[in-house]
Amino acid sequence: MEPCRRAGSGTGGPFEIPRRTIPKRLSLGGAWPPPEKAGNYHPDLGTDSFAHTSPVGSFPPNRFGLYDMGGNVWEWCADPFKNSIDFRILRGSSWRMRSPGDLLSSLEIGNVTHLRLSSYGFRIVLELPANVKITDLSSVSQTK
Repeated sequence: MEPCRRAGSGTGGPFEIPRRTIPKRLSLGGAWPPPEKAGNYHPDLGTDSFAHTSPVGSFPPNRFGLYDMGGNVWEWCADPFKNSIDFRILRGSSWRMRSPGDLLSSLEIGNVTHLRLSSYGFRIVLELPANVKITDLSSVSQTK
């Protein structure tokens, strides 16, 4: 995928679209509706001031140092949906969702990859070798 190739250019790392085995982590702590600044969800929930998608870095990082893990857009995964050759998995939820079952980070839907919607997006990841330990996330920069 072109965005992954461009991101890896000059960094020395192979970036990729996450596989379904790389979980999208979200913790609402059992609260409903989600607490303010938990992520970008449907405007009716009052968690943020965005009518649609939110810019990268709009919300605090989670306990793993990852930003924007709640809502915003369904994220494409590299895996096929239900063994289909035409459909790929989308995980999480988006700014358009408002019911508890639709906001589960484990929720998966499928669609054709050429479909473009304001509620679909992707995240790229760099999987580090098991022997590499990141102990200080303050040295990792976030491009907004």
